[in-house]
Amino acid sequence: MIVLESNIFISFVLFGRVVDVLKDTNRNGVPGMTGPSIGRKYFAFTDTEKIEKSQDIGDLLCHFRWQPDFDEDGNICDLSFTGEKIGNELLIFSLIARFVRSGSRIIYALEDDGVYGMFFDGSNCVVKKADLLFD
Repeated sequence: MIVLESNIFISFVLFGRVVDVLKDTNRNGVPGMTGPSIGRKYFAFTDTEKIEKSQDIGDLLCHFRWQPDFDEDGNICDLSFTGEKIGNELLIFSLIARFVRSGSRIIYALEDDGVYGMFFDGSNCVVKKADLLFD
C-alpha cells in the first residue's frame, strides 16, 4: 500500500477519545475477527501489548503502522503509512471516523489492485475505488 495523498484532520481535543476507542477495540476485539492459533480478536499486523502500553496518540497510531504529522496547534494534519501491505485500515478508520474532520481523505494505491480513497464525512469512512482513464 502506497499513500498518494493524505488530507486528514483530527483535533487535539479529540485525541483521548480516539485512543480510548482504539484501545477498547484492541482489548475487546471486533465480532468475526480472530487471531491466528489462539483465537484472540485482533487488528492485523499489530502487537496488542504495544497498543495497550501506548502513552499518546502518536505512539498508538505508529503501532497501527500510521505515522502522524502535527500542525502548530498540535492537531493531526497528515498521516503516512509505514507498513507494506494493507491490513485492517478500513476498520481502524471506521472506528475513529466520527473524530476525523468531514472532507478529510486518504488516497492510496494497492500493489495489484488499483487506486482507492478513504473519504470521511464526520461520521463514517467510505472507501471508493478510482476509475482511471487514459486518452
